[in-house]
Amino acid sequence: MGVAQIPCDNKVRTLLDPLAPSSLDPVFIEVFKSLEQHRMLDTFRVLGDQRLVARDGTNYFASQTIHCHNCLTRQLSNGHTRSYHPAITPVIVCPGRSAVIALPPEYIMPQDEHDQQDGGQAAGKRWLTTHAQAVAPYQVTLLGDDLSSKQSFCALARQQGFHFILVCKPDSHATL
Repeated sequence: MGVAQIPCDNKVRTLLDPLAPSSLDPVFIEVFKSLEQHRMLDTFRVLGDQRLVARDGTNYFASQTIHCHNCLTRQLSNGHTRSYHPAITPVIVCPGRSAVIALPPEYIMPQDEHDQQDGGQAAGKRWLTTHAQAVAPYQVTLLGDDLSSKQSFCALARQQGFHFILVCKPDSHATL
């Protein structure tokens, strides 16, 4: 209503680029809570009334020519540098259902006062502390790959009120 002309891609980028990606987090949480309030997520409950939240990393941008101050970088064997943007993308899943419910992503980007590049483990811990208050009370079990299967992540997940099921590969968990 009242929209006379749809803005072009460049105009949209100009409007959105200055915003921190986390400024959209409340939208994800509001959708989740609204779906919960209207009992539309009841069919997602499994394993003793739990919600399963699968978390995995993904790259949503990569280039050898375009980069910004939020890019991570990787040296390629051909001597070029690849700039890229990865994120942890948690979604509520249920076995046998193709639909998922997206939760706020955690972007992996350079962090203030850190010499090393950010990574999936640190981003996963940030997601736990940032979103535990909004998500954990809904009986959530986190699903994760071997990268999350570390004592520090597990302790933080428990401290924040989450349950978890994590992959443990033999090469990285010889004792198990």
